[in-house]
This record gives sequence, structure tokens and C-alpha cells, in this order.
Amino acid sequence: MADLTVQIPAPTLTTGQYFKVRYRQLPGGAWSAYTNRSNISFTITGLSEGDYQLEFILVNADGVECTAVYRTYTIVTDYQCISFNSQLVEVAGLYHIEVTYTLPQGFSDPNCGWEIEWLPVNGAASKIPYAALPTSGIIKIPTANDGGVFRINALMCNGRSKQCHVNDILKISAPPCTSMTNLNADIVEEQDANGVCSYYMVITFTQSNPPTTSLHLDISQWGQAGLNPDRWKGYKSISPTSTMVKLKLNPTMASGQEEMEYALFVTDICKGTHSRIYLTFYRNKCFNQLP
Repeated sequence: MADLTVQIPAPTLTTGQYFKVRYRQLPGGAWSAYTNRSNISFTITGLSEGDYQLEFILVNADGVECTAVYRTYTIVTDYQCISFNSQLVEVAGLYHIEVTYTLPQGFSDPNCGWEIEWLPVNGAASKIPYAALPTSGIIKIPTANDGGVFRINALMCNGRSKQCHVNDILKISAPPCTSMTNLNADIVEEQDANGVCSYYMVITFTQSNPPTTSLHLDISQWGQAGLNPDRWKGYKSISPTSTMVKLKLNPTMASGQEEMEYALFVTDICKGTHSRIYLTFYRNKCFNQLP
């Protein structure tokens, strides 16, 4: 006789929820009675060799039952499975399924090795053979950020296999994007040793999360009808820790004009356009000079 250990990793139960689980031997065996289960692994004992179908029903706190989910397990009595854990992991924007396990003392691989099976929702299915499990206790399988069914089968050399692990892998959800805050802008006037003035727009902010590294700016001078007003629109590369951007302005000024007016639009990585900022600046160093 053999045992079958099963874990239901998802969805994670909340207060009042539970799973109803029953099983039967295929083909055509009678269903067992329902047993209430949680996300903690459980073991069905005293099974004979063959295929078994398990039925999982999520029951909500109000008693409403969700649609049943069915999984098939194969019991082969001449190989004792070990426990595996599997999950989708992201490292620096790349994804892989990470399998971990501990090889017990006296462990031996099945006679015909292992087969790792990955059935993603949106990609092509794959089967990866292993003659023996790595002694490191970890396997990493590159994949896209996708959900699906992941299985580890022990190959029995007789045309049959024993399913030692199955997991419904969940896609990793992107974290929410938090836009920049404390956005402010000023115009500053700088005079060189020859008395020539230059003008800059200084934009300060608290970085977004994730950080913005390509900041879209739309800067336009206004109130200068017919004088070809200054305009700059494009992307400014900044570091992930930047809290300030400084851009040179090229204002169009009429003779004797001391005032310049600008409008600013800022768009960060979260794609939200911040409120327009209007700036009015009066020259105080280079009076009556054209820029």
C-alpha cells in the first residue's frame, strides 16, 4: 500500500474558508467521503497502485461553494517520493521556477530518472528529463512570468510514472506604481564673469516607485505671441536616486522685457501627467539685456 501527500497552495484561505476534498480510483471507482482541508499539506494513506482523481472545492465563509477543480495522481508502490516545493521567482526582471528539496539519507533516484513537466497558461508545454536530482537541493527552470501547472514525475521504466509533485504556479503580479510627489519647479538666473546671464529651470521631486529613469518633460514659454517662444519637449535620463533635474532655457525676450513666463508638464514612469506648473520669473541680474 502507498500514501499520497497533497498540498493546496492557492488560493490562500482567509477566515472562514476551507477546501472540501474527496478522491476515487480510476477508472470508475467510488468517491470517498468529503474531508475538510486547509492550505497545509495532508496525506491519504492505504492506497493501492493506480490512478486517482481528487476533487477540490473551495467553500467560502458564507457557505457558497466554488466550481470544483480536479487533479489526477498516479500511485506506484515501488518508489517512495520525496517532498518538493516549487514557486515562480523573479530576479532582476527575469523569471524562473525554483524547485527546492532535501535528499534524505539513503536516497536513490528512480530507475529511469525524473521528468519535470511545465504547462504554462500562455506558452508551450515542456518536459525536462533528469537522470538524477542535483545534490544541491535546488533546480531553476527559466520561464516567462506566467501561471500554469508544474509537475515532477518519477519514471518507473515500465511505461508508467509516479507523480511526486504538482503545483498550480501563480503569475507574479506587478507591484502598484506610485507616482512622483512633492513636484516643484523654479527658474534661476546665473551670470558669468563677462556679465552674460543664462537661465535654467530646476525641477525637484520625490522619486516614484519604481524609480523613474526616463522623465518626460514638456516645457513651453508663453505670453510671447509672434516672437518664436522657447519650447522643449522630450525625455530626460535621470538616475533612480535623482531628486532634481536642471535644464537650460532659451527664452525669447523683447527689448526691455524683464519678465518670462513658462508652463511645465511632467510625466513619470507611472504614466500619470502631473498638474501643469506655471512659473513667472523677473530678471534681477541682467536688466535690459536680451538672453
